Amino acid sequence: MKSVDVDMTEGDHYVANMEYQLLWKTRDEKIKRSATDAAFLIIFGLLTVLWIGIGIHGFTNGDGIPTEVTIQVEKWMIQNKIMEALSYSKGACFGFIWFAALLIALFFIMVRWVTKFTIFATLVVDGLGCLFVSYSFLMTRVFLIFMLSLTKWLILGVTIYALKKVGTKTVCKVLQDACKTMICFPSSLLIVLLELAIQVGVVAFTIGATVYLLFIRISTVRVEDESDEYSYLRRFGIETYRQEVVVNPPTYVRILLLVLIGTSLWITQFVGTFRSMLLHGMFSHWYRATDKKNISSTVGLRCLATTSRYHMGTVAFSCTIFAIIPMIGALFNSANGLAKLIRKRPSSLCALWFALVQSLSNASIMCISYGTSLCQSTKDGLQLVMRNPLKYIAVHAISYWVIFYGLVTILLIATGASYLYFVNQIIVDPNNFEQIQSFIFAPLIVVIISSSILAAMLIVILKNAVEAVTICFFEESNLTKTGLEDADHEM
Repeated sequence: MKSVDVDMTEGDHYVANMEYQLLWKTRDEKIKRSATDAAFLIIFGLLTVLWIGIGIHGFTNGDGIPTEVTIQVEKWMIQNKIMEALSYSKGACFGFIWFAALLIALFFIMVRWVTKFTIFATLVVDGLGCLFVSYSFLMTRVFLIFMLSLTKWLILGVTIYALKKVGTKTVCKVLQDACKTMICFPSSLLIVLLELAIQVGVVAFTIGATVYLLFIRISTVRVEDESDEYSYLRRFGIETYRQEVVVNPPTYVRILLLVLIGTSLWITQFVGTFRSMLLHGMFSHWYRATDKKNISSTVGLRCLATTSRYHMGTVAFSCTIFAIIPMIGALFNSANGLAKLIRKRPSSLCALWFALVQSLSNASIMCISYGTSLCQSTKDGLQLVMRNPLKYIAVHAISYWVIFYGLVTILLIATGASYLYFVNQIIVDPNNFEQIQSFIFAPLIVVIISSSILAAMLIVILKNAVEAVTICFFEESNLTKTGLEDADHEM
């Protein structure tokens, strides 16, 4: 058993027996890589080919959307003046989208240069959220809301305690370094745009194939039309009918639909996880570089080549439900050390929960950095962050709240401002409720969707940057003192 030294970090006091080997590699050391978790890549490839085949079968054998359905949709859009509403508010929509982009830039500036104020403002907002949930419980007396309120107050209390012990300098350093990595790699925006385009294509292909599969066997029946449109004919005794579509797909189509939808979900998750690993590799390279001002412009291409050649199997593995197996294995391998740590410092249970939630992200960073499999990467990531539980609580909770509340604030301000504007710009008959709704909500939905996409792009990049910087910072903390005054160095 290792002896406890006075210079050890708080985690080392209680996890001296934890099987953790320092993973920090020098820049010049050649990491020997091999294909990791290749079996899952083979399964993923076969299912992708099957997914394409099912789509082709649907498009070639299905009848598509019946004409009756498209006519009804076009008729509804004409009656409610959807296109007129969008055309009339086109300039306002573009203006509010630019306003949302301005809010996003302001949020980035606050995180980068007004970090401490952003941290304290985030704590205040989260405290108000806790009060709101508690008030909701007092008004409804629902047990689920009570448990949610109790959990939020507990996490907020533990986070404030950890922040008090660690200090704000550590959290500020992580957030500021994350912003620096984003500035260093503007190509990360193109990567997220490419991911969005691929996922939109996958979803469009899946929806189209699903529709064609459903309409492989359709029929129409005549039913009596009792709508008000032809009421004047019925007053003269003339019966009115309409054609109603009856969908009756073959039995095998239901199985194909399950495979199609399940595989499409795996593909979209695969694309997102691949993007995360690629950005993790780029941001980790920036942190470990000595000369950060002269980083090669080919870092992104090298990370892309490494991920594509060696770790696509790990990406496919981490997108499945079987990814819980490495998490359970990491817990069992570290059970003794974690049990001692939690007994000595109960707040470490909160850090363990955060580490499990972030286990796949931490494993992605370990995998792209050191070429290990998902099982080994999950174990290494868990044991690394649990060596400094209070520091991890402060860094993870605060950064997550900053990102989450920043996204919510941007969307609320953009949505509220656009709603107030569109409400006062109605030019249709005030007695026509449907048209009033169209002139308000049609452009409003466009603004909300566009603002959400822009904000999500920045948030995704910032989240990946924070995750990579956090892991690199913890590795560095185990090599040498960072010079920051925190409570991890206990007597």
